[in-house]
Amino acid sequence: MTQKRKQLARVPGASLGPAVVGKAPPQTATMPKFHLVVPCRDEADQRDLYEELRRRGYRCRVLSI
Repeated sequence: MTQKRKQLARVPGASLGPAVVGKAPPQTATMPKFHLVVPCRDEADQRDLYEELRRRGYRCRVLSI
């Protein structure tokens, strides 16, 4: 343990954090996400495709890049 950490360990209420205690931060499991980007001819084409995919049950977001 370094000198600074030893000094901090003597301070009432001080936390040495996970590195000193030997505990790693909790890991969070995330599911992979898959996306599809489709270039459209124009705004009307984008709207039509969005509405069609929504009718089929897909969650969609409209982006203009």
